[in-house]
Amino acid sequence: MSTIETRDIDTTLLYEGYLWLSNADKPIEYHYDKESDPGIFETLDPFVREGYLFNKKEAISLTIKHVDGRYLVRKFHIEKECDDQVEKVLFASNRMSRRWLTFLRYWEEQRAPSCLDLPELVFDRFVFVGFDD
Repeated sequence: MSTIETRDIDTTLLYEGYLWLSNADKPIEYHYDKESDPGIFETLDPFVREGYLFNKKEAISLTIKHVDGRYLVRKFHIEKECDDQVEKVLFASNRMSRRWLTFLRYWEEQRAPSCLDLPELVFDRFVFVGFDD
């Protein structure tokens, strides 16, 4: 995972996901059918309040949040789909044409003093990997 600037988002890639503008009642959806607008992050009003984009070919997932007047963009490279520390999770979508949002839930092994220093899995992060019907 890395934190990037909005100017570092490769808008020439085709994504699956959405960008939700601050003045909209539903998001702009992407289904690998159109390039994203490179100027969408430059306007002050409306602004992108949240977004999740995934490019399967490059195995790149972007999480975009607008916090305190600036963008927080996290870029993830998907290395493995599922194992004992990664599981697929579906969330029902709200106001979108596709029924389910698909995320990978990552767990990290840590030793806990409260568990006699035995290893335990602790939630690490959710990473968006597209829509599901």
